[in-house]
Amino acid sequence: MTYTIRRVDATPNPNALKFVVEPSPGPTPRSYRSAPPAGSDPLAEAIFALPGVVNLLIHDGWITVSKSAETPWPALRRAVEGVLARERAP
Repeated sequence: MTYTIRRVDATPNPNALKFVVEPSPGPTPRSYRSAPPAGSDPLAEAIFALPGVVNLLIHDGWITVSKSAETPWPALRRAVEGVLARERAP
């Protein structure tokens, strides 16, 4: 089973997008400010492997991805969508 993106929402931060997904990526909220602490979380690890990702917030039903200011959204958004389409849900 993979994640289905129901919608992508803008946030007040222009360097962050909220991906509303099904199934839920887990009931336990988790936040990562860098890749090393995400090493035990396969979903977070896969998203942090994408160039430009600097922060993740994973919650019940959504994932907020923050990028560096110099990273353009179009390519990164497609890459995040690709990870979610391939990643196995818990």
